Amino acid sequence: LYPHMTIFDNIAFGLRRQKVPAAEIRTRVEAVSRTLGLEPYLARKPAELSGGQQQRVAIARAMIKTPKVFLFDEPLSNLDAKLRNHMRVEIARLHQSLKTTTVYVTHDQLEAMTLADRIVLLKDGVVEQVGSPAEIYRRPRNMFVAGFIGMPNMNFIDVTVARKGNGWTLTGAGTVLSMDGSGFHLQHGDRAVLGIRPPDLKTAGAGETSILQGTADLIEFHGNDALVTFGSGGKEISALVPARECPVLHAPVRYAFEEESIHLFDATSGASLRKQ
Repeated sequence: LYPHMTIFDNIAFGLRRQKVPAAEIRTRVEAVSRTLGLEPYLARKPAELSGGQQQRVAIARAMIKTPKVFLFDEPLSNLDAKLRNHMRVEIARLHQSLKTTTVYVTHDQLEAMTLADRIVLLKDGVVEQVGSPAEIYRRPRNMFVAGFIGMPNMNFIDVTVARKGNGWTLTGAGTVLSMDGSGFHLQHGDRAVLGIRPPDLKTAGAGETSILQGTADLIEFHGNDALVTFGSGGKEISALVPARECPVLHAPVRYAFEEESIHLFDATSGASLRKQ
């Protein structure tokens, strides 16, 4: 920001360079300031604002020129949680109204999942996966993608794959899980990693066979839901269950899952074993 200019002049700077009429400049500055909650600060200088407020001014200055492409590099990182949520909604609305192509860099997966039409997920400068938020969440290409996307984090369990009749068994975490396996590339005797998201673990009924069980070591109450952490075969596993099904601390728990909800990864490369 230009430190000698007021916030109004900082936001209006680009329009003045484009010779936009003064009346239109004022209207557009007021509109973008209203969107970003900057109206009370228009007469101030940047030094009188907090870091988060200054960041909003920078966003406003980019927004007001209605460019062909927005380049946002972690624009919400200096904002508090409440304001960050508000700004995320406003940026989404802005994108819907302007239809402007936006390249948005973030380490916050919630921002990526809620704002993006397409996500490019990188690790150490290498593109790990490109796709829509739903594609990356439901069909992660490898363990890094699976572990990075989704809150609470995916559970990973080391398993041994064995052929059994027309199906397969996965042995690990103190349990043997039976499955059809037709949706995965499997070989008898292979080592693999079973991935399952906490929301996909359901309280097991009496006849359930594919279950994970243990003792509830930690319970985090989230309101409508509760995150139950339990030990199974020396592995710490989390299940996100409705609050009404929340067990008491140190009680035995049993959780089942559907084969359609699991992920399997190669134990060496981390690549997904799912058939495309």
